[in-house]
Amino acid sequence: MKKIAVFIQNQYRMDDHPALSAAIESTQAEDGTRVTDSVIAFTLRDEQEQWNPDSPLPLCGPFRKRFQDQAIQALESELGSLGIPLLQIKCTNSAESAIDSPSLSIETILNHLKAWDVDTVFCSQQHLYEQKWLMNADALPVALQVFPGNHLYSDWPIKSEKFPKVFTDFKKGLDRQPDPSATDLRLPNSHSPLLLKELNDTRSGISFDGSEHSAQQRLTHYFFESAGLSQYKKTRNGLIGTEYSSKLSPFLAVGSLSVRRIWSAIDQHDARFGKNEGSEWMRYELLWREFFHWQSRKYPEQFFSVTGIQNKKQDCTPDLEQLQKWINGKTGDAFVDACMTELRTTGYLSNRGRQNAASYLVHTLRLPWLWGARYFEWILIDYDRTQNYGNWAYLAGVGADPRSFGNQGPRFFNTEKQANDYDPDGSYRKLWKSTD
Repeated sequence: MKKIAVFIQNQYRMDDHPALSAAIESTQAEDGTRVTDSVIAFTLRDEQEQWNPDSPLPLCGPFRKRFQDQAIQALESELGSLGIPLLQIKCTNSAESAIDSPSLSIETILNHLKAWDVDTVFCSQQHLYEQKWLMNADALPVALQVFPGNHLYSDWPIKSEKFPKVFTDFKKGLDRQPDPSATDLRLPNSHSPLLLKELNDTRSGISFDGSEHSAQQRLTHYFFESAGLSQYKKTRNGLIGTEYSSKLSPFLAVGSLSVRRIWSAIDQHDARFGKNEGSEWMRYELLWREFFHWQSRKYPEQFFSVTGIQNKKQDCTPDLEQLQKWINGKTGDAFVDACMTELRTTGYLSNRGRQNAASYLVHTLRLPWLWGARYFEWILIDYDRTQNYGNWAYLAGVGADPRSFGNQGPRFFNTEKQANDYDPDGSYRKLWKSTD
């Protein structure tokens, strides 16, 4: 019997997973039973785990790798209870096997599909432009069925030819609500949280594992069991602890939580507690995520290039010694050094900390912004390709910052003022003071 293979790269969940739902639905027999042994799920593991600013490979440091492993392990258990295996294709760490290489072990992948006796691959829409082995789908010896990915809109929310370069115009131009979330395939009482904390620093704001169960728990806690969401706009610039922000970004990054499910949960929160500035600001942040996603599709080459969507050259001086001081929290700026120490120690950093650390690299050290983006790609537990590069380009003045389109200079953060505003008693700097 020919099989359906569901490609689940960074879609490690049962809830709101249209491709997986469709595959399982396709196995239903006339008597209502399911024959799920005709379905398999697979993912690729090909990131380079060693930090190298000049590597052409996708990077994945120890924090995100562990989070991904937890998400995959949890999903493997859930799928196993349905009789569906989750298989991992491990690629070698060489330039020839990089996702961005046209020759990505395409042959390796196809050989696996052939060995598994697969004739149809179900995948998410985002995979079509993230995975080069799928880009020439017509040439594949298997049928391909494409479903919505982990985004609010399954198709252009604003027509491609009219898609704006700045967020304000994007938000104003939206004329429809996000797509509704889909079926939850999880079995009742089948969850087994991993809670692998032994590698976590006790000071970290990330104190949970990457499983879908943990993602759902965190969503419920922050939106419904605490005042987290309603207070979000007031607390979002915090620096210490788990409650100043939702901490949902790591789950979104590995796909153990659906962004449509978050949007739906905001609707439920507003229905229960009434609309408030916190829930509205959360929607605003999710729309920023969506904006960068679609902008990267509008400008697929420029978006990730050093000159950005503005085709503008950054005035910088490559200096690896200065880069290493920034990475190690040894710049001499106490606030930036605390931010970089937290990041290096935990793989996580607040939004306020990221903006200050990035501004310091670009505007004070005058280093190439792509160096910073590549380091964040490697170190962040919640790395998302379009969010990472979109935000770095924005701050470097080559991206979507409306100020940088005119004669004004790019956005600059005065780290001394920022420290006085957001860490007035120095508690954050004291907490993350480097002892190296």
